[in-house]
Amino acid sequence: MYRLKKVPALKLKLSLKDSEPLIWRTIVVPKSTRLHGLHRMIQILMQWWDYHLYKFEFAGEIYEEPNPEATGKNSKKIRLTDLKIKPGDVFTYYYDFGDGWEIDILVEAELIADENAVLPCLIDGQRQGPPEDCGGISGLEAVLKACRNRKKEEYREILEWVGDDYIPEDFDIRTTNHFLVLASAWMELTK
Repeated sequence: MYRLKKVPALKLKLSLKDSEPLIWRTIVVPKSTRLHGLHRMIQILMQWWDYHLYKFEFAGEIYEEPNPEATGKNSKKIRLTDLKIKPGDVFTYYYDFGDGWEIDILVEAELIADENAVLPCLIDGQRQGPPEDCGGISGLEAVLKACRNRKKEEYREILEWVGDDYIPEDFDIRTTNHFLVLASAWMELTK
């Protein structure tokens, strides 16, 4: 009898700190995922462009991509399983230190998936991620105000910058999951 190999996985809820209304995503990833791979997943999930520095923080330790200014541990070498995280734990992802984005990552559950399950997998989420370089939470609030007042001339410049296709309430789970799965296959995000 053939038995499917089982893969340890984690269900994670990512919440953009101080976003109102809350921007969030729920994903399932292999426990063997490297932090740098999780960083790339978050870029896809938030529709960012990955051209700023980032770091993770958990239990007083910093993990970041190696660069001349980095002082933390190498995120390309650390896997989620190395962190010894368990359900209920929260760690933080920081991106674009100028804009100051912070995403709290709650470990909701440990799972066992079949080897040929499609992982990572986006399960749920709400709202588009903030536009890259919009100026942090205060900039996001200005963008949201402009989107609510699209017909007012005073918001024309912001709306031209973010584009007509930026609809904050719209988050296409199916398309985003498709991008996540393709990127994972092409770039080996979980390896």
